[in-house]
Amino acid sequence: KLYNKNPASNKRGVRRAKRNDFYLKLDYKAERERKSSRIAMYLNLFIFGALMIGAAMSDTLTMTIPNRLCALLAVSFFPAALLAQLPPAVLAAHLVSGLMVLAGTFLLFQFGWLGGGDAKLAAAATMWLGVWERNARAIAFYERWGFRIVGDHIFQLGADAQRDLIMERHVHP
Repeated sequence: KLYNKNPASNKRGVRRAKRNDFYLKLDYKAERERKSSRIAMYLNLFIFGALMIGAAMSDTLTMTIPNRLCALLAVSFFPAALLAQLPPAVLAAHLVSGLMVLAGTFLLFQFGWLGGGDAKLAAAATMWLGVWERNARAIAFYERWGFRIVGDHIFQLGADAQRDLIMERHVHP
């Protein structure tokens, strides 16, 4: 018991109780935010996983990947990014990486080395992915191709905060 029921007899205890109540409210708010970020993370993993499994099943059974599935994967990234509270610069980096992969895979499609659905699916899936700070092989690969680390952002994976790197490459005209 932090304070007496009669506030006039224990003013210091009342102040302490009010302060503690304030901290309890802050803890409750932080816990609610952690819960909502966990829900958002699991929802995002479910959406991405379900769409990728659907694409794999369709490709296996019919040798085609429907355009609507690729479009749904690309469009669903935006609400998922809002749920994950990605900063606008990181959101733009994911979008640009998807467009770059789309351009590259369409070149492969032109040469007949890759199907059109595969090209669209790769671009849509790329928007969902990042470069994890502990993936040394991926970082080395990007650095060999002239990319450099320009920033990072935190991706909450359950109770564990993961740091994804933002890398860029200067393109000469």
